[in-house]
Amino acid sequence: MGQWLADDQNLDLGNTVAIVWDAFLLFGPEATWDSAPTDLLAWGAPIVGRVPELMDALVPLLEEATETAAPTTPARIIGDRKEMVRVHYARFVAA
Repeated sequence: MGQWLADDQNLDLGNTVAIVWDAFLLFGPEATWDSAPTDLLAWGAPIVGRVPELMDALVPLLEEATETAAPTTPARIIGDRKEMVRVHYARFVAA
């Protein structure tokens, strides 16, 4: 999978390495996975060094899902925990 992701014909990450590893890839709600995934919102490597970018891209998705979801849906439950995600992130950064 890491070699496939590194190949610009599959997913253009602007990457110059042969293998993508220790990375996150965040896709939007409109993403499709035909021959290659679409709607890439954010990616970064190594994960530990790119947590702020991941949080910046992830929190708005959680907020949007929370606003449009009914109180008992998984999206609402996840959205209600976004503050917990922020707290854990703050602890991680402080460590």
